[in-house]
Amino acid sequence: MTLTPVTKKYVDKTFSEQMEISNLSGNISEVQGKLMLHVTLGRRDYTALADQLLDASIRGAGEFFVYSVNSKVIKVKNEAVGLNFYDFEKQ
Repeated sequence: MTLTPVTKKYVDKTFSEQMEISNLSGNISEVQGKLMLHVTLGRRDYTALADQLLDASIRGAGEFFVYSVNSKVIKVKNEAVGLNFYDFEKQ
């Protein structure tokens, strides 16, 4: 999901090919009721894609380390800027 600065709208793109998760990092945050996190995916030709992961299926094995915090991490869209910012007052 990439932000287009002119329109201040996020654009999603779907990939159907098999890729390898080479990095899954950042925080797992909630944006408009959906969970979001950042990923880098390796392709068969050794190029990589990196952005926010919205949906994926794991066909083999996946190993993940998740560290919990004592509160939800929620992002709310700032219409003036067009980005989602943390809202630590929402729980």
